[in-house]
Amino acid sequence: MKLKAPKTWQLVVMLVMIFVLAIGGSVLAVYLTTGFRPQLVYPQSIVIDDLDSTYNSQNSQYEIVDAFKLKITSPTEGVTNGNVTLNFAPGKQVEDKGNGTISDGTIIVPKQVTLGEEFTIQPEKTELVDNDGLAYESNVGGISSLVITTENNLLSSTTIQIAVDVPVHAISFNLVDSTTGEVFQTGNKIAENTNFEIQTEFYPQNSKYLFSDDKNTAVTQKREKQVFFEVSNKSVNGVSLVYNGGDVYFIASEAPSKNNIINGYAFTNAAQQSSFYQNNIQTSGQPLYNEAIHVLSTQEDAVSASVSIDIVEANVRSFTINDTSSSSLKITTNKLFRVSAGTSALSDATINAQIIDMQDNVVSALIKNVGVRVFTIDGKTPDENSTEVTIKGGETVTIEDGEEKASYVLFNSDVKNLNHAYWEVSTTGSHDFVLEVVLIIENEEGQKQVFDKQTQRLVYFETEERTEDDVTWGDIEEQ
Repeated sequence: MKLKAPKTWQLVVMLVMIFVLAIGGSVLAVYLTTGFRPQLVYPQSIVIDDLDSTYNSQNSQYEIVDAFKLKITSPTEGVTNGNVTLNFAPGKQVEDKGNGTISDGTIIVPKQVTLGEEFTIQPEKTELVDNDGLAYESNVGGISSLVITTENNLLSSTTIQIAVDVPVHAISFNLVDSTTGEVFQTGNKIAENTNFEIQTEFYPQNSKYLFSDDKNTAVTQKREKQVFFEVSNKSVNGVSLVYNGGDVYFIASEAPSKNNIINGYAFTNAAQQSSFYQNNIQTSGQPLYNEAIHVLSTQEDAVSASVSIDIVEANVRSFTINDTSSSSLKITTNKLFRVSAGTSALSDATINAQIIDMQDNVVSALIKNVGVRVFTIDGKTPDENSTEVTIKGGETVTIEDGEEKASYVLFNSDVKNLNHAYWEVSTTGSHDFVLEVVLIIENEEGQKQVFDKQTQRLVYFETEERTEDDVTWGDIEEQ
C-alpha cells in the first residue's frame, strides 16, 4: 500500500498537539513539585541593628539600664519567611510573662519577632524596701544570653549577651584606717593626724558594679560605680583630702575639732557614669575628679550622703616594737637599708610598731611621731655624733628634758598606708650599732616629750662587709 504524505492541515494539528503536550508536561511537573506554591526564600544571614547604641564592643555585649530597641534584618533579597524566634541559652529558667513575652529573670523579650521590624527588650523589675521602710522598684540586674533563631534550618542560631545595670538607690559610709585596713570601732571619732579612707555601702548591694560585672564571668576586672568625695567648706581645718593619682584618702588635723563634714556623691546608674567620662574625655586627674563633684553636687537625681567626723586626742597606753636583741638586722656597709614601721614589700626589715590607746584601739596616726637616734652597741650611750651611721627619714625633732637634749629622726611618713613609713639607714664603718626608737607625744602644756621614757626600745644592727656581688646598678645610681 502506498503511503500518502500528510496534508498541511494535518501537520499543523500534529505540531499544535505536540506543543500542548509539552506545555502540559511542564505545568504538571511544577504542580507535582510545588503544588503551584510561591518559592520560599529564607534568610542566609542576619544583621542586628542596635537602635539605641547600647552595644559595648570591648565587652561584646549590650549594656542597658532601661528598655531598649533592636531590629533584626537580613541582606538576603526577597525573603519570604521572616519569622524569628527569641529564647534564652540553656540553664536559665524561662517564665512565660503573657502577651507573647518570656523572661529569664533578668530581661523580658517577645517570643517571636519579624525581620525588619523593631522590638523592645525590657529589664526585669523587683520591689525592694529601703532603710526607711519605703518600697521602691529596681532592676533585678544580671547577664542574659539571648538566642536568635530564624526559620532557615541551615542557618545557625545567633547568641547575644545583654548586661543589665542595677541603679544606685542610696549610699552610706564607713570610716577605715588606711594603715590597718579596719573600720574604726570608735564610731566617727578619729585620732589626730590619722590617715583614713571612706568605704561605701551601696543599696541595693549589687548596684555597686557597673552593668552587673559581678555576675559576668567573662570580665576579669570588675568595674564599679565610683564615689566622689569633698570636704565641706566648714571643715577644711579639721580634715584634708589627698588626691594621689586617683587614690583618694583623708588626713585628720593635728588638733581636736568637731563636726567635720565629708560629702560623697555617685551617679545613679552606670550609663550616667559612662556618659560623664565620655563627655570629659579630654580631662584627667584631679581636674576630672573636681568636675565630677561639680556635676553631681548640682544634679537632681545624683545619689549622695555625708559623714560627720570628730577629731580627738589620742591617749596612748602602750608602744611596742619587735625585739631584735637576739636576731640583729644585718646591714651591709655603704648600702642603704630600709626599715619600715610595719609589714611592707618595699623594706628590708620592719620594727612592727604598735601603738595602743586606753580603749585598746590601734592608733596608727602616731606612727608619724616615732623617731630614732643612734646608740653604741651596748645600747647605753647615745652616739648622735656618729660619722659612720646615717639615718634618712622625715623631720628631725629635738627633745629637751632638763639638761638633756636629744634629736630624733622621724619616719618618712608621706604615704597613705603608714605601714610603709620608713627610715633609710646606712653605715660606712664595720662596727655593729644600735638604734633607739621612741614615740614622741605632747604633754598638757603642748611640749614634746618621749612616751614611757623608762622603757628602752632598741633595734640591733650587725654590720657586714660589702662584696663585689653586692654592687648593683641601683646602688651606683643611689650613690
